[in-house]
Amino acid sequence: MAQSDSAGGLPAAPAPLATARRHAVLAVALAAAAAAGLLMSDPYAIYLARLCLINIIVVYALNITLGYAGQASISIAAVFAVGAYGSAVATMQYGVPFVLAWPVASLLAGLFGVLAALPTLRLAGAYLAMVSIAFNVVAEQIFIHGGTTTGGPIGLPAIPPIEIAGFSLTDSQALAVIAACSVLAIYCVASFRDSQWGRAAVALRESELAAASLGINTVRLKIALFFASSVMAGLAGGLYAHSVAYISPDIGAILASFVFVLMLILGGAGTLWGPLIGAGLLTLVPHLLSELQKYHLLILGIILLLAVTRMPKGLARPGALLRRRKLSPVQEKQRPAAQTGAVESVLLSPAPGAGSLSAQGISKAFGGVRALSDVSVEITPGMIRGIIGPNGSGKSTLVNVLTGYYTPDAGRVMVGTRDITARPTAEIAQAGIVRTFQTPRLFADLSVQENLMVGGFSRRPGSLAGALLGTAESSAISALAAANAAMLAAAFGLHDALHQKAGDLSQGNQRLLEIARALSASPTILLLDEPAAGLSHEESINLCTVLERLRAGGLGILLIEHHMDVVMRVCDRITVLNRGTLLAEGTPREIRDNAAVQEAYLGSKAAS
Repeated sequence: MAQSDSAGGLPAAPAPLATARRHAVLAVALAAAAAAGLLMSDPYAIYLARLCLINIIVVYALNITLGYAGQASISIAAVFAVGAYGSAVATMQYGVPFVLAWPVASLLAGLFGVLAALPTLRLAGAYLAMVSIAFNVVAEQIFIHGGTTTGGPIGLPAIPPIEIAGFSLTDSQALAVIAACSVLAIYCVASFRDSQWGRAAVALRESELAAASLGINTVRLKIALFFASSVMAGLAGGLYAHSVAYISPDIGAILASFVFVLMLILGGAGTLWGPLIGAGLLTLVPHLLSELQKYHLLILGIILLLAVTRMPKGLARPGALLRRRKLSPVQEKQRPAAQTGAVESVLLSPAPGAGSLSAQGISKAFGGVRALSDVSVEITPGMIRGIIGPNGSGKSTLVNVLTGYYTPDAGRVMVGTRDITARPTAEIAQAGIVRTFQTPRLFADLSVQENLMVGGFSRRPGSLAGALLGTAESSAISALAAANAAMLAAAFGLHDALHQKAGDLSQGNQRLLEIARALSASPTILLLDEPAAGLSHEESINLCTVLERLRAGGLGILLIEHHMDVVMRVCDRITVLNRGTLLAEGTPREIRDNAAVQEAYLGSKAAS
């Protein structure tokens, strides 16, 4: 995509000023939080506030992986416990100063979090949750059987307080530090969500398949997110150990992880303020109901039941929806009217060494069913090749082989002189081969603009640390991605819907958005799987114009389509498949006049 300083009225480089403002607000918030902590004097109030703020940090850490990325790993308490025990053992038994033991223990927690994530990288949903539970058991058993190092079942008492520059902090001073850390945690997660890393995380949650098709290495992304989340939880664990002065193995138990997950779900997973609300309620309510100790679980159960039934997406979600409506008052135009004269201007020039995409002798069988048999096809930049055939002829299987979703039984897939057969989908996308899907796989919970911004993540992600800290570099990357997204939206007639959720678009505009999103990944060859399905006649004509303009811009396109008016209008060459074999290949006129094609697919009227 062309790099631009501005597009559609959106400035591409507000990063220095915006970053300075955010950091100024952060500084004020940190000072206010610390001052509030210093002003408290009641020991019980200090203890309660300290516990609440530490829980807030942990739940915000969980929000990164479970809330935004949708990874149902619930080993957060084990990671928290590793940070707590690591810092306590280092200071008590090895004399390491707190200011060194605390960050080192949090890094250890980060490594443990990654270790816990490795076996689950290929899993999702309930399977991921079940496997991750085992790590709570492992951590708890290590602490129970750790002997004098971990204190065994009894735990570690008399942990030294937080110490900075040789001075042990009082309870009020420790509360001030913890309050500042909780504000910093909220800021980091907010900055993360507004960064390219945050958008990639939500894309992973919405559709891992579509994220990989844009060149996002989902395995590396998961590892990075688990590490960042675990480090944050480990930092909270260290604060807990040195402020409460006692830890036991049950802080890493399964029940503790479930409580953190409930806090997130109650407040609203994937929202900015949900962790604050959930952690605050489920920490404070049980203590405030201490006089009704035998009833507090029942009261908590009623609160959770009402929250789940009345507001299943969390207490913070209604406010988020209201803010979205206020920020996005412009309604989508139901009739797409792409500014097709500008479509080719958003394409990148072919990268050096980029060449044609060719399938050579591809065969693929599923059990006893042969989907493809010795099929060869080539797509060069600046041409549109159509793939047609009856249902079950192997068209989608061919696309899946070309993009790495299937491994062929025989044959090779080449990009220029590079063999990409059975390479990971993300690697193939990074090589310039990007696809759309038969049923649009948009990131429904992201806006049109954010869908278009995600495609640039694999080319310029920036650092995860920069995303968490909201650095100027991270802001500049997001600003450039937003400018490029605005260019694409304008070119495809979607600019008025830029801030709407992708799931709210009409069918025609969803198709256009998926093509535009694929272009945001800078392909040299674009594979389209039935893009005209479900479109009206007018929308199909508009699609044809878009495809013709993309071809004029030098993009190579493989088009699978059942709408023969679209195929005959835009394609330079057409390949016909029948029962997994190559039936015919030629120009649109040659295919239309081919008797075998007429009998197998087009019908006798096509020859007239």
